[in-house]
Amino acid sequence: MEAWNILGDVVLLLAAAAMVGMLFERLGASSIIGCMVAGMLVGPGVFGWISSEPEKIEHIAEIGVALLLFTIGLEISRSKLRTFGGRGLGAGILQVAGTLFAGALITKLFGLSWSSSLAVGAIITLSSTAAVARVLTERSEIDSQHGRLSLAVLIVQDVALVPLLLMVTFLGDASDFNEVMGEVGQAAGKIVVYTVVLFAAGILLIPRLFKSSAAT
Repeated sequence: MEAWNILGDVVLLLAAAAMVGMLFERLGASSIIGCMVAGMLVGPGVFGWISSEPEKIEHIAEIGVALLLFTIGLEISRSKLRTFGGRGLGAGILQVAGTLFAGALITKLFGLSWSSSLAVGAIITLSSTAAVARVLTERSEIDSQHGRLSLAVLIVQDVALVPLLLMVTFLGDASDFNEVMGEVGQAAGKIVVYTVVLFAAGILLIPRLFKSSAAT
């Protein structure tokens, strides 16, 4: 019975997102904003029409985000990444550093400690790659000059996520430094192994499977 309740809530969320998204598109705004507004309205924050636990809906939403990132990845090739060049890299570094320190200084003026201010600055530094890339795709601006520059900044933000998380961990974690570094080392090792395996499969295995399937 619980599964049917979750399915009903998902259908309700999708229906609300579709209607409000179309409304926002008619108003000249992005449907992504309409979907977020729909979630706030039917969720527990306003009307409370969703009875399922937020954690269970969140798992389904993560699948949707993964599929959205997959479709965006199909449109971004290595040749496009090369066109970003040093200009995109510099813009991304400037955006991350500037937003981090500006956000930290502003929150410091409100009486927060430096550790809390830096944590807030790290939070507002990052944007949603899926949301921004989706908006650029909807407007057919992903191949424009400002679209490519925006993607370069988003990629730099994604790369900066790891050091920002480490910084926030060091600021707020009271555990031993060696223990933290050990956990960071294990996570970094897993990332390296995963990247090597994925790269090897993409270069050696998958093309051969596709070629075999096409020949068959």
